[in-house]
Amino acid sequence: MTAIAVVGAGVTGLVAAYELRKRFGSDAKIVVIDGSERAGGCLRGVELAGQPLDGGAESFLANASDMFRLADELGLSDQIVSSSGARPSVFAAGSRHPLPTGTYFGLPGPDVDTTLLRADDLDLIRQDRPTDWEVGADMSIGELVEPVHGANVRSRLVDPLLSGIYAGDSWTIGVRSGLPQLAARLDEQAAAEAQQVSLNRAVEAARSGMGTAQGPMFRSFRGGLQVFVQALQSAIGTENLLLGQPVNAIAPEGSGFQVEPFGGFDAVVLAVGAPALSGLLAGVDDSAAEAAASITTASPVVVAVRSEPFGDCDGVSGVLVASGEGLGAKALTISGNKWAHLGAPVLRASFGRCGEDLSHVPDEQLLAWAASDFTRLFHKRLSPLDWVVERYPQALPQYAPQHGRKVAAISAASSGRLAIAGNFLRGVGLGACAATAVSAAEQVANVLEK
Repeated sequence: MTAIAVVGAGVTGLVAAYELRKRFGSDAKIVVIDGSERAGGCLRGVELAGQPLDGGAESFLANASDMFRLADELGLSDQIVSSSGARPSVFAAGSRHPLPTGTYFGLPGPDVDTTLLRADDLDLIRQDRPTDWEVGADMSIGELVEPVHGANVRSRLVDPLLSGIYAGDSWTIGVRSGLPQLAARLDEQAAAEAQQVSLNRAVEAARSGMGTAQGPMFRSFRGGLQVFVQALQSAIGTENLLLGQPVNAIAPEGSGFQVEPFGGFDAVVLAVGAPALSGLLAGVDDSAAEAAASITTASPVVVAVRSEPFGDCDGVSGVLVASGEGLGAKALTISGNKWAHLGAPVLRASFGRCGEDLSHVPDEQLLAWAASDFTRLFHKRLSPLDWVVERYPQALPQYAPQHGRKVAAISAASSGRLAIAGNFLRGVGLGACAATAVSAAEQVANVLEK
C-alpha cells in the first residue's frame, strides 16, 4: 500500500492530507505527524465563558476560492459568516483616526482621504515626486515610500496595515514579495523609458486591478475557524493524526524517504514553518535549507478576553496601532463589532511585532497590557470574566526584499515525491496556505499515480 507522510498538522498540513485522502481513498496510508499536542497550528479554538472563539487566525478573505470549495466539500457552506462591515481605526500621533480610504495596503493615492496626515503630508503626496524604481528592483516598502511621500505616510498609513498582516512593518516587507501587483505596475512604468516612474500612478493601477469587492472582505465560520480544523480532522481520520510526536529528520531512501522515527514512506509533504523546514531539509537539499533558515519570522501573541459589557466602542471593528505610540499591542479587535453573530463583549489584543521577544512576559502581564491599551484607546474599563493567552513562536514569515529568491530555492526542493507547502510561499493568509497545500498534494499524487 502506498504510504504518504504529511509533516505538520497546521491547517496547511491538514488540507494537504485531506486532498491526498480524497485522491487515494482507502488505497493509501496517509498520516499527519506533528510535535504539537493539538492540530490546527495558528487556527486555535478557545472557549471563554462557555463561548467558542478563535485564539489565533480568525478569518479568510472573500476571494479565497479554495476555502469556499473546501467548506462546500466538508459540509460547512451553511456555516460561513461574513464580517459585519465595521471598519477599524488607526491609532497614531496620540489619537484614533478612521482607516483611510483611497489607499492600497496603506499606500496612498492622490485621492487619499485621512485625518492621519498633516496638510504638508497630503501636499507631498499630490506633488507626485518620481521614484528611483528600476525594472526588477526589490527594495523594502519603506525604502520605496518614505523618500517619495515622507516618514508620516510610512509610519501612520503603511506600517499599521503591514503590522496587522505580517506583524512586521515597511522595513521588514519587500515591495516585490509583499505587494507583487504594485511591483508589476512600477516595472511597467520603468520599462517605458520616456516617462518617470510615479508611485501614485502605480498605486492607482494596482487598486484598479483589485476590482470592486462585493460585500465585506472577511469570512469565517459560525463556530470559529476551529470548525474547519475539526472537519478536516474527521475527514482525514483522527487515527491518522500522530500528534505530540515530532519528526527528527527525513532522508532519501530508495524511491521514497525515511522519516525518523516513523519509518519509510513513498512520499512526504513538508507543511511546517520556515525554521522547522530548514532543519528537515538539512542534508536533503542544503540550498533550500539555507533559504528557509534565512527567512525572518515574527512571534505573535493573542490575548482573548470575555468581559463585562463595555459598549459599542464607537462601532469600530478594532484599532491598528502605529509603532512608537507607547502601547503594548499592535492591534485590538472588538470581536462583537467585527462579527455580528458573536453578540458578546470580546476583546482580542494582538502583540508581538517582528523583532519583539515576548516569551519571557507572563500571561498576566500581557492581560494587564491589553486592559491598559483598551482603556487608553476607548476611555473604558475592561472587566474580564474569562481570558486566555495563545502564543505562536516564529509563526509569521516576513516577506522581505529578495524573498522571491528564497522561495525559488525552496520550491526547487519541492519536486517529485517531496512536496513543500506553507505560509512562506504565496502569502500568510489562510487561503494562500490552503492553495500551497492543494498544489503539494497534487504534485505528490501525480508522481505516485504514474
